[in-house]
Amino acid sequence: MNRREFIRNATGISGAIMAPALAAGMEAQKVAASTMRVAFVKTMDRAAGAVRAIDLLAIARFDGRDLFVKPNFNSADQAPGSTHDDTLIALLKTLKAMGAGLLTIGDRSGMGSTREVMERKGVFGIAKQFGAKVVVLDELRADDWELIKPSDSHWPHGFAL
Repeated sequence: MNRREFIRNATGISGAIMAPALAAGMEAQKVAASTMRVAFVKTMDRAAGAVRAIDLLAIARFDGRDLFVKPNFNSADQAPGSTHDDTLIALLKTLKAMGAGLLTIGDRSGMGSTREVMERKGVFGIAKQFGAKVVVLDELRADDWELIKPSDSHWPHGFAL
């Protein structure tokens, strides 16, 4: 599995990964484990686009499942440098309306301090609006990660989640 295939399989929404919930939802819908739907929406309205992308994915309700949302906070710069606030808010709101349990927002910035980027982007305030947790991935201890080693991966040493 190459990087593009991994991303395609792990994400259905641009900037957000909901792997555990999607996998469980897909299992319930009897979708083959090797396939994943991807939705592309062209719009100037980020919030409406996020909602439309979720609709296109035809995901069943989450029935109280906890979800991990992984935006892209590369920097505190405006989109496309990082996930736009309107996109993140629409995503969180829609996931809650679909019956999500606890939402956790997590990322690791590619530039600078992730915590500072998240603070400047207002992520902690957004999370509070939805009762969500925020995880700064580069502040995790080594034992907080799980090493995944798929047999068909081009990553010979696996990757950590």
